[in-house]
Amino acid sequence: MRGVQENGLYELSRLAQWVLWLMAGLIVMEVVYGLDAVNYYMMLQRVLADEISLFGPEAALADNTTMIVGLVYLGVYLAAGIASGIWIYRSAWNAREIAGSDDGIRPGWAVGWYFIPIMNFFKPYQIQKRVWQASGVTAAGWLLPTWWGMWLLANAIAQVSGRVWMGANSAEEFAGAAIFDMVNVVPSVICAVLWRRIVHSVTEAQRPAFESNLRPAAAVFE
Repeated sequence: MRGVQENGLYELSRLAQWVLWLMAGLIVMEVVYGLDAVNYYMMLQRVLADEISLFGPEAALADNTTMIVGLVYLGVYLAAGIASGIWIYRSAWNAREIAGSDDGIRPGWAVGWYFIPIMNFFKPYQIQKRVWQASGVTAAGWLLPTWWGMWLLANAIAQVSGRVWMGANSAEEFAGAAIFDMVNVVPSVICAVLWRRIVHSVTEAQRPAFESNLRPAAAVFE
């Protein structure tokens, strides 16, 4: 497997730093996205009060701003997601090697379960918990379940928000969608903050095993 060192483990420090920086950027964008939702909501309230037109220049400016913020947010989200996916795979690989057995830790599925409907409600959490345990992390036990709860909540709100946006045909309905976006800032930011701590904790817990160079070389798969 490309990138695996002689001791059969991945070195995670550099990758973890990328994840931490990208997640910090995502946290900033979550806040910016929420503030933009507030601005959009206030504009819609002015429309409902007949102070401005939904098709006037002020509404157009708010639309353009929301579009730009959304595109930047999407770019940062994808970058953070890709980096996190690589880290999840490699940390799962390391955990399996450290444990010396499969123990339900399959690196490919550690990432793949996120994309399987129904299963993505619980399988990613189960594997991450096994990685956590196999790595010997000593951080607070509440961290993983709280992170996963926030992940599920943020995604549920985003799903509802998306459906409302797609079906909105009036200023009232657009304002309702904006409210969902404002509310979703809270679980999204908490989730991102906790994920940064998880990445740091697991990376640091696996560092001694990597640096000890005691494990035999892992099989190489192409």
